[in-house]
Amino acid sequence: MLHITIPGEGVKPDANGAMLYAQYFHGITEWARARVYPDGIECHYNDLIRPREAARLCAHAIRLEALKYDDDAHAWAHGGTGGKGLADRETLAAIDSTDLDERLAAAADLHRNARPFGPEAEPARLIARWLMGDAKVCPAAGHLARWTIHNGSEVLRTDAIWLAWWTIHGVVVLDKLTAKRGDEGEESRSGRGGRPPSSDAARRELLRVAVRRMHQAGWGKTALARRAGISRPTLDSWL
Repeated sequence: MLHITIPGEGVKPDANGAMLYAQYFHGITEWARARVYPDGIECHYNDLIRPREAARLCAHAIRLEALKYDDDAHAWAHGGTGGKGLADRETLAAIDSTDLDERLAAAADLHRNARPFGPEAEPARLIARWLMGDAKVCPAAGHLARWTIHNGSEVLRTDAIWLAWWTIHGVVVLDKLTAKRGDEGEESRSGRGGRPPSSDAARRELLRVAVRRMHQAGWGKTALARRAGISRPTLDSWL
């Protein structure tokens, strides 16, 4: 079992909307935590109110689902005359970014492509609203988490949230599993702590699982093999 600790976001309980939406933030992160446990990941969160983590999980999960949509039927998913869509790499980067200019550019494109607003475009509109402000703004993150819990499909609320966790934290897992023995007590480059498994066999099995999950989440084979420190033939045999 690999233990990963996600740092707190520093959101105070008396922040605008913090306690009102805390149950939704908790629900989303608990879904993700429960789904990665069978993969051999013990995920610990340092705080109860974590709007950015919950919103990122929801946005990535909705984006993964959007990859399946037909281009013509969902302009907000794959972009169009209004600019980039949810499935584009620029939007992927904006979801994880704290740079307001990058977030605003992605939000403007999503907002334009989601018109006319209807039930199908609601998740894109909610993601755009969240991207328009600080990543930790509770109301916008709370609306997105609430929609995911109450209106998201079963696949979105299970498999997509699961792979969204790997999209966000998979690199941290790989770094822990491929760290040299002398570095195991140090925190990863992202600042997240964790204890790698003790045996080489357990480490390799977890690495195999991590590689599979990250490939499912959209990583290309060449980049994934390089990051995991394995050969392409080994990666192909694991997938």
